[in-house]
Amino acid sequence: MQSLNTIFQTVYGMTIKQMQVTLRVNQAKRMLRSGYTISETSTACGFEDYFYFLKVFKNKTGMTPSEYKNS
Repeated sequence: MQSLNTIFQTVYGMTIKQMQVTLRVNQAKRMLRSGYTISETSTACGFEDYFYFLKVFKNKTGMTPSEYKNS
């Protein structure tokens, strides 16, 4: 019997955790474009650690949240 994560990865090409992070970063991008602060955005998107949010956002988008917000 396959695990849920294995089936999910076969269907979507990423693990459940990777999908969760992708969805959170996509929501963060929408919020930053809408004028929310970086701090409000990180909390609302489920990142308890502000600095972890900065690291993940830069890793996924290639830019910091401030650079993204100002672009």
